[in-house]
Amino acid sequence: MPEMRENPVHGQNIFRDRAGVIEFPFKILIIALVLLITVPLILSGMEKYTIAQDYNRTEREMVRIRNAIVQVYSQGENASLVLEVELPERLDYVKLGDTLVVRDGKTGGFRVNPFSNATYYRMEGDEEVSEFVKYSLRSVPVTNESGEGGLRFGPGTSRIMLTKLFDPRIDMFFIRAEYIVNG
Repeated sequence: MPEMRENPVHGQNIFRDRAGVIEFPFKILIIALVLLITVPLILSGMEKYTIAQDYNRTEREMVRIRNAIVQVYSQGENASLVLEVELPERLDYVKLGDTLVVRDGKTGGFRVNPFSNATYYRMEGDEEVSEFVKYSLRSVPVTNESGEGGLRFGPGTSRIMLTKLFDPRIDMFFIRAEYIVNG
């Protein structure tokens, strides 16, 4: 037979008191149920918090990029700026501008591609977000080194150089965005 001990809290012998024997496992069961319900809620909240932080961090970096584009565009020809951006791993890509010049179907001449006036980014499992780059009331065209497509890069640390140049085909200034390889 088990040793009979007095319960120091109630002063009763828990082996003689059936309520004491049943009460302890019941308390453990209640604690387990509370943990079973609250732990997933806490973990879900933490995951949503980190996702929100990644979105906020990405949007802050995109604002910095757009502000840098406007800063360079507001200066003279050949003005340039090197910008280092840190983007979260949850990001799929960032794209600055697009193809600069396209043929005008009506006149046969050249015109600015309207998609070159924006920055784009996309987070994992989400839709692409775009934002026009404006200086005063004018849209700022941005393209990559070749002028064929925008500058595209992904998560992590990236260094980009923004340079203001002139294109005589469209009689307009634009920003050339280049990816700078560290090393």
